[in-house]
Amino acid sequence: MSWMIRCLTLSLLMGCVSCVFTPWGTNVPDSYRDLNKKNIEKIATQNRPDSDGIKFIVISDPQGSPLTVRALIKKINARPDVDDFAFITVLGDFTNQGLQMEYQMMIESLLTSDLPFLGIVGNHDLISKGKTLYTETFGEMNFSFAAGGVKFIAYNDNRLEMPEVPDYRWLAGQLEGDSNRLATVVMAHTPWLETTDTDERTAIKQLFQSFGVDLAIFGHVHEGGFFETFGMKMVEVGQLSASNLNYAVVQITNDRQVVIERCDYECHSVTYQSQD
Repeated sequence: MSWMIRCLTLSLLMGCVSCVFTPWGTNVPDSYRDLNKKNIEKIATQNRPDSDGIKFIVISDPQGSPLTVRALIKKINARPDVDDFAFITVLGDFTNQGLQMEYQMMIESLLTSDLPFLGIVGNHDLISKGKTLYTETFGEMNFSFAAGGVKFIAYNDNRLEMPEVPDYRWLAGQLEGDSNRLATVVMAHTPWLETTDTDERTAIKQLFQSFGVDLAIFGHVHEGGFFETFGMKMVEVGQLSASNLNYAVVQITNDRQVVIERCDYECHSVTYQSQD
């Protein structure tokens, strides 16, 4: 009964059209399927010249708080420069328990965005029925695309839930290629420097270093941080919460510079810490 009451309450608050009363369902509405593919297609229709670079927004770890996401999206939509941004990326942990209701209500909040949005899988998103729900809702857990002259590579690195990841062969195949791109950006949920698996730390570092990754963006670490290591910038976006509507603004300029701001009530330039 508690699930039904919670669902009905949130539905009334958010104006949801539909509601799922079982926490174990995996029936994703057609309009909520393959959202990464649909939004990458929207990004492509923006027709941003490759020589111009790109600007986008990153948020992370809402963990089943759709009203908080809705409040942040409203704030972003109200920015006078909102049209300058190509998309929003959510770095995982959409949900707390990987349940259908959490996915559905989070998507309903994200759909209020004036910008296309992309979803990267987090460790909480893989709990219970989460693996099926993420795949049905967003698509493949590893994906890539190009926009504004930048190659974006998103990969699944949630080893506690899926010990076989990350897929190093897939990553290497995505990283190699056009030397004329402005930058290479990798995105995942868990920072590779935070893993206790020394083999993974070494493998990822060597891979990113050998292919000259310019920027790596992660969530998971709720405090957030900004680092530089072997010439690569690394962003750990702090957790989104009702008391802290924080996000990061990332810009890749046409002269290959990476410019990052941390935003809450206002946006501020960041100071990088050196990281071995």
